[in-house]
Amino acid sequence: MSVRPSRSLVRALMLVLLLAATGLRFWQLPEIPPGLWYDEAYNGMDALRLLDTRQPQIFFPGNNGREPLSIYLQALSVSILGTTPYALRIVAALAGILTIPLVYAWAARLHGERADRHWLGLIAATGFACSLWHVMMSRSGFRAILLPFFVLLAGYLFWRGWQLRSWWRWAGAGAALGLSQYTYLSARLLPLAFGVFGLGWFWLSRRQAASAFSGPTGRSYWIGWLVMGGAACLVFAPLALYFVENPITFSSRTNQVFILTVARGNPTVLLNQLADAARVFMDGREPNWRHGLVEQPVFTWLDTAAFWIGLLLIVRRLREPHNFLLLAALLVLWLPAPLSVPAFHSLRLSALLPVYYVVAASGLLASVSWVAGRWRRSAPGRWLGLATFAVYLAVSGGLTGTNYFVRWAGRPEVYDLYNGSLVDTVHRVLAESRQADVLLSFNAYAKPAAQFLLHDYFRESAAPPPADPARPAVLVGMPQSVPGDTVWLRGSQAGPGSPYLGRLGLINPASGERVPVYGPSGDRIGDQVQLGLFYVAPGEDDPRRPQVPLRARLGDAIQLLGYSILPTSDPLAVLRVQLHWQAEGRPDGDYTAFVQLLDSRGQWVAGQDAQPLGGQYPTSRWQNGEIVADAFDLALPAGLAPGDYRVVTGMYEAASGRRLPASGADGQALPDDVIVLLQRQLPDGR
Repeated sequence: MSVRPSRSLVRALMLVLLLAATGLRFWQLPEIPPGLWYDEAYNGMDALRLLDTRQPQIFFPGNNGREPLSIYLQALSVSILGTTPYALRIVAALAGILTIPLVYAWAARLHGERADRHWLGLIAATGFACSLWHVMMSRSGFRAILLPFFVLLAGYLFWRGWQLRSWWRWAGAGAALGLSQYTYLSARLLPLAFGVFGLGWFWLSRRQAASAFSGPTGRSYWIGWLVMGGAACLVFAPLALYFVENPITFSSRTNQVFILTVARGNPTVLLNQLADAARVFMDGREPNWRHGLVEQPVFTWLDTAAFWIGLLLIVRRLREPHNFLLLAALLVLWLPAPLSVPAFHSLRLSALLPVYYVVAASGLLASVSWVAGRWRRSAPGRWLGLATFAVYLAVSGGLTGTNYFVRWAGRPEVYDLYNGSLVDTVHRVLAESRQADVLLSFNAYAKPAAQFLLHDYFRESAAPPPADPARPAVLVGMPQSVPGDTVWLRGSQAGPGSPYLGRLGLINPASGERVPVYGPSGDRIGDQVQLGLFYVAPGEDDPRRPQVPLRARLGDAIQLLGYSILPTSDPLAVLRVQLHWQAEGRPDGDYTAFVQLLDSRGQWVAGQDAQPLGGQYPTSRWQNGEIVADAFDLALPAGLAPGDYRVVTGMYEAASGRRLPASGADGQALPDDVIVLLQRQLPDGR
């Protein structure tokens, strides 16, 4: 395949590829995936908080901690498109499409000495664009979609700086490397890929007569490395300073999934982990319906065969610097597989994708050239390249389209995991509210998906903004009335025992503005009075009373009375735990509660973090003696292995991550400031 394609042909083929990729990422994007997953909605709520408060954040510690770049982009999108799942997911779709030309550019530059480098770049971009793995990430509001973009940007600028000894390209690579740390957790491994390449190539070349690292040329390399490192550190500095001041936010999530924490010295667990990690490149299977077809290989048979051929070619030609860089990047970016549980996690391994498809493209072109040479030695390279491109696009694109839109999108597991029923309820509330007041229980409204989708239609904050005719001034949970009317409740989706928060305020009928409210000292306290929680339940049973009494304390002013296990539509997919707190005095701050499901080794399996009642009734507003009941949904992974599991809870400060001291009924401090609620056999004992 030695005939170089013309520039116009490359542009035409890239346009065809981008159109196909756009179709895979934008077709029915407002409807598929159905609903809105918890993590997407949580990101959306943080984006709304940025827009509402205008207070920038360098890191978002809630929901196990999240890097900020994606949330800022989603805030921009929401400000334009409103509070819809589409507004969150369009950021991912656009990021996914913009990454595709970078795959071509990096692959072609890496193989700059090859006559078929442009075909190799096109084939690599085709595999990446049609990857079911990448299409899945491009259609959901997860922040990991940004990581491949910065991997490629840093890799491209680094390689250009390496080739041309260009300081500004080295600086650009460092800036891209620093920005990558603002995208996703596993970006922390990316600097190691460049470090392994530099040290390894130095070791390989030091025995050569004309080492790349000796003389004036070598000095320029060392200076380039320093420029790149300095630029990366400069860009990363604000986030690094935050981690220094709040060290628990740096390691809290990694500690939960780190293999050594899970294994606790058990060699069998470590060996099984390595075996599962190796399967990523052979028959790696997706364990979670949110990210793909469960128990189906994440790569097509064509991808896998081409990758292994390409990998063998790279190992044979390891003394070529571009091959050594590919191998170093491949190994380093694969490390989340052996180091974290589960071994295959599509978001943690997202940085691996572009490297994988560059290797696969090399193997595919080598195979096609070998077959063509055996069949007809004079086969024209241009037509061979076009045929390879067309067949690969048709096969990969067709398989991904079928798997995503036909096999995956209609699965009931997908509908449930993406909170499809909750989103349908919200749409019904919006439709009903056009004709009458609707009361939505906190059990439903506390979910981030409900809060996000209702944000543009209802005001529920303690200090709402000025009246806006285009946005109804209606309190979620409490209808308005005019003089002479009776306030009544209608259409609640609440179940028995659901909590409601009462708020009272007055509106000036002449101006439509809310009347200010003043406290006993004469200070203005807002424009409404919090009446506190009340509960609705049939019969004589007190819904504030837990099913399982349990005495424990959190800090000085919060007591945990016990918990209840509530029914769900699918108990195999969701475990709903309701906590019953009681205020003893007035808590001195706003704390976030967490409920986690841990396996017999103490490994995190599922969990949810949220302020009480979805942040609508923070702990600082609790009244002495008041009982607050709040439900947490734990999304159980598919194929949960039978065994002993524990459900634990606690509270922490959102800003610092510091947990409230937890103590048992005897007053003794509890390990890790965690309260164990129950221990039972799952899934059979559920």
